[in-house]
Amino acid sequence: MFESLPFLRKHFPRAFFHLAFPSSSGVPHLELGQLGETHVAHRLRTAGWRILAQKALTPSGEIDLVAIQDNVLVLVEVKSGLWPMGKRKLDLDALRWRPGHRFGREQFDAYRRALPQLQTRLPGGPVPSGRIDLIEVFWRHGKLGPALVHHVDLQSPLCWSGPVDGGGGSGPHGAPRP
Repeated sequence: MFESLPFLRKHFPRAFFHLAFPSSSGVPHLELGQLGETHVAHRLRTAGWRILAQKALTPSGEIDLVAIQDNVLVLVEVKSGLWPMGKRKLDLDALRWRPGHRFGREQFDAYRRALPQLQTRLPGGPVPSGRIDLIEVFWRHGKLGPALVHHVDLQSPLCWSGPVDGGGGSGPHGAPRP
């Protein structure tokens, strides 16, 4: 994952324990989410992205990662979850639930409002274009490296089924209403 296991043990000890020893129960979700954001930031830096901020506070809300890729401002939402038990291969279409489903309409709209605000206030001057990306992090029990699913230039939440005007259509955590 990172260059050394001591980093994981030092900064995310409970998540490390639960991922390394899958028979234990109760993965700490807050720590798992922080670990996912840290891992994604590291991977994006390695891929040549410039990370401007982590957990950036804007008038619209908190943005997980603010980055620049090829002169494009990218607001990145990171959602972490556990690899489905008993599955050797990740089939996204067969999953009833996945971490990205928690990125609902309200949060997506907050990112959309923050994008033009941030585009004009960057230290190096305005950036001509911007987009919203969602990265799902699937942590596998007994394995230290996660599987990442990167949704580039998201135009709407993954499971949004309601009208564009914001009325109705999505239940708690962005899941579709029955």
